Amino acid sequence: MKLKDRTSLVIAGAWNIAILNPRWFLTEIFAQNNPNDKIQVQFGFGNNEQNSIKFTIDEITITVTPSRLMFSPNSIDCENNSKYEQIEKAACEIIKKLPFTPITAIGYNISYDLENDSFEFIEENQFERCQEFYRNKIKSDVISQEIKHTLVFDEHLLNLSYNIDNINKSFNYHYQINDTNKKFEHISQLASKYIENIDNAKKLFINIIRKNNVG
Repeated sequence: MKLKDRTSLVIAGAWNIAILNPRWFLTEIFAQNNPNDKIQVQFGFGNNEQNSIKFTIDEITITVTPSRLMFSPNSIDCENNSKYEQIEKAACEIIKKLPFTPITAIGYNISYDLENDSFEFIEENQFERCQEFYRNKIKSDVISQEIKHTLVFDEHLLNLSYNIDNINKSFNYHYQINDTNKKFEHISQLASKYIENIDNAKKLFINIIRKNNVG
């Protein structure tokens, strides 16, 4: 199994792009008084939901839109949690600095690729059988096959996506915040589960891999 570079922490809410610019993040969130001139910044323009700004600070990519903040590491190092810790800290700092911002949900997206095994509950050669079925019925090829499950827990939903053709599994941990007046401590706690959920996803991933018979 291989952790992919598609992990991210997302905070859904009502965000002001004019405030959440690279310089503000540098000085207020990352406590850097000498902004790095080499920061890469991308702007997107359109209707209100499409306006966005994307930039990189300390090997972390931050995407800001009116409805969400997304943090993701630029590279994956499974042996070093420092980037994940930095993202958790930045998320909590934003919640602390902007306490009146309505926050509606916090999510964690984690993706793994399977290298030599298969998923336990999915039948062997399922993708190939589907290919053959559609070729015989309507003379068309299947280019992708995905299975989705949603599991409910006490304070979050776990959305599981299985991509059968390239043996990939994605985890989305979704923490809904129905009361936007929730105390900072509670929301901050939900924003501090990046490393915890990466570990949880890894354990679950291992549990659903088909155990190959030995001997």
